[in-house]
Order: sequence, then C-alpha cells, then structure tokens
Amino acid sequence: MQRSGFPDAYAQWERLATRLLGLPAVEAATCAAGTSAAGSAIVAAAMKWIGTPYSWGGGDLDGPTLGIESGANTVGFDCSGLARYAIHQATGRVIPRVATDQAAALTPVPLDQIRAGDLLFFHNSADPPGVYHHVGIADGQGGMIHAPRTGAFVEIVPSVRDGYWMTELIGVGRV
Repeated sequence: MQRSGFPDAYAQWERLATRLLGLPAVEAATCAAGTSAAGSAIVAAAMKWIGTPYSWGGGDLDGPTLGIESGANTVGFDCSGLARYAIHQATGRVIPRVATDQAAALTPVPLDQIRAGDLLFFHNSADPPGVYHHVGIADGQGGMIHAPRTGAFVEIVPSVRDGYWMTELIGVGRV
C-alpha cells in the first residue's frame, strides 16, 4: 500500500469525489475487460459521426460521402461505410466495402467475447446463406454504433443483447 506524503492535499476534493461517485452514470459504469487501444480508437472514430445522415453506399476511408441510388443526394455513411472508415482511421487497415466481405476479412470472435471495436454482423431469414445485411461497431458496453437505414442517422443502440438486434446478431469480427 502506498501512502501520500501530503495526506491533507486531497481534502479539498473529497466532497466533489463523493458527489461524483454517487451519480447514477458513475455507479452504473463498468470496465470493458480486454478492451484494446485499437478497439477504443475504432469506437472513438465512429462516435464522432453520431447524428450524420444514413446514405446508402456512402462513406469512404476519409469520412462521409454522397451515396449511390437511394443515397445519391445525401452525404453520409451506410453501415459498412462507417465500419470501414472507423477501422481505417483507428488502425490504418483497409477492410472491404460491404458487410459480408468485411466479416470474411476479420478474425471471428465468439458472441460471448465481444469487446469495444469489434464489428457485429446481422443476418435474417430473408438474407441468402452467408450474407450479412447489416454491420455495427461494438461500443464495449453492450451496445453498438451504426448507420441504421435510409432516413435515419448514425446512432448508438444501447443494447444488442435483447429484442430485434439479438435475434439477428450472428457474427462478430475483430481487427
């Protein structure tokens, strides 16, 4: 155990620290075990675009772009464009453009070992076998950052462990 040579030097901060520790956000905070620096950087790169419009086909290695077809008049990201951008900004690695190819290019991870920066791949019965229709970025707290659909914006989903997202979450990939 280490002791301060000046134990009274911190007394001025004791009341503030006690108040902060009592805040619901601090009480609910958890440490994301195994979170890597790269994973944290991937999350940070994606988070800076919260509120950016969804644009089908939008996004490149440098940020939001005009999309194609239904996204042709919108500057933004689609889900795989956001994932590709965030990984490149954080690690310098260039991954493929579409979710199915992204899944094939990353190291598979079991669903019970998701950590910040992992890509989450979604599949439903309407998708051909082996095809993923959506990708999100694990935030390290049980949720994800993603570009959901036309008319929506890059957002955070607080939990992928219940409801709609859990029924379609089928794969996880790590850089």
